[in-house]
Amino acid sequence: MTFEKISEPIEAIVHFDGKAFHLLRFKWSGRAYKVVKSYHKWTDRQGQTKLVHFKALADNSDVFKIIFNCEKLEWKIIGVEMAG
Repeated sequence: MTFEKISEPIEAIVHFDGKAFHLLRFKWSGRAYKVVKSYHKWTDRQGQTKLVHFKALADNSDVFKIIFNCEKLEWKIIGVEMAG
């Protein structure tokens, strides 16, 4: 796999089950991706800002690293591991 660093905003569709939210789909560079599986989900802080990190397998077999900024309510792709 080839890893590419990216820092671009995305649009996301999530499901909130009352306790946590789950990334279902996202749109990046004009293309929609379905999240097949989330490998990791963790939180950290950048100063006072809470960030939620996702590592998600998309329907094209690429693995995306995505961050949600809880203060700004913004989604961003920070990297992608391309399958081939």
